[in-house]
Amino acid sequence: AIPAGGGAEVPARVTALGAEEMPSPQPAGFGGADSSALAPEGESVSPPPPPIDCEAIQRDRTRVDNNGGGCQIHNDSPAACDSSFFVRADAALSICTYRRVPVGASGWGCRAAATGCLVDDSGAAYRPEIEPPPPPAPPRPPPDAPEPPPPAARCLDVFGGLTSAQHLDPPRWCSDFGHDHQACVSHYVLVEQTRTRHLCLWDEHEAEQGDGCYRSDPIQCT
Repeated sequence: AIPAGGGAEVPARVTALGAEEMPSPQPAGFGGADSSALAPEGESVSPPPPPIDCEAIQRDRTRVDNNGGGCQIHNDSPAACDSSFFVRADAALSICTYRRVPVGASGWGCRAAATGCLVDDSGAAYRPEIEPPPPPAPPRPPPDAPEPPPPAARCLDVFGGLTSAQHLDPPRWCSDFGHDHQACVSHYVLVEQTRTRHLCLWDEHEAEQGDGCYRSDPIQCT
């Protein structure tokens, strides 16, 4: 280790070739730092690098056998590592890079890095086109307004031609007309407890038992 600034010691790393090297300063924009914050005042920030050239990887690097260990076969050779690539079983092309790893005597090793490139059936590398996302779905139209309820019937139209069974002497109910169809459908009843009016309706199937006349549900009218 070599003292830095006369105080703290900066650890050196030992490469696979045995030479002791000092760690290089971290470049601007590396990791989570904002490169624009590190640029000198008045200077513009460099544009991002262009996409990786998939064909150049095959042309300028040597392919390693994935089944034989992939990039890790060059753990002891930085130069061979940084000039190699391999193709995964899913046809994705990765490059080998020599970098820090959590294991190993030197703390450095050869590992794969994704490129976004694929290899087709003929062995040629290419960059797949990224399909643009589909346009957003159009907004759903507002639901139709519910239809207004039909106007209430006029009580005079419903009961005007009928006779109130309670005004007979003696007062009657619909069930009292169970044997008489014409008398049944000519009357209605008023239930005092609920103040509701009901038609007397006829059921031919029940007439044989004397129960042919029955009271309807309450009739809403104005």
